[in-house]
Amino acid sequence: MFVSRCRCHLLSAFWYSTMYSVEQINKNSWLLLQDLIGPASTWPQYLRAMFWDKDFTYTKRLKVAAFCYQNGASEDVLHDVLPFTLKDHYTKERRREISARYRYWNDPSSGYKRRERVYALDLHHKRVLTLNGNKYKTNFIW
Repeated sequence: MFVSRCRCHLLSAFWYSTMYSVEQINKNSWLLLQDLIGPASTWPQYLRAMFWDKDFTYTKRLKVAAFCYQNGASEDVLHDVLPFTLKDHYTKERRREISARYRYWNDPSSGYKRRERVYALDLHHKRVLTLNGNKYKTNFIW
């Protein structure tokens, strides 16, 4: 179910873009991410800053990957955006870690249980949900 939702958002960015033109999105992958997820102005400030932080630690990579996964941005989109925002600080090792995280969550045999343990902000529902989308935290402070 989640994979089809991701594809739907990805396709909508190319054919039904309402925020930016196709030419703008092709030049700036940051705009593509915003077209998929929503305007960056609606994201928490600290999360928005993580995309541009040159000290892109493991914890920040996990939070960014979970946020993008939760909101329907595919791994490929994330790999397009991070070299744009981080420039030379987005190394092959960091790329491999994010790819491994997406594979870990998408594993057919145990991915559902793994996604149950990770919470991320869902902008569409305006709640902090598990990556499966079926539980939410009420006492979570952003």
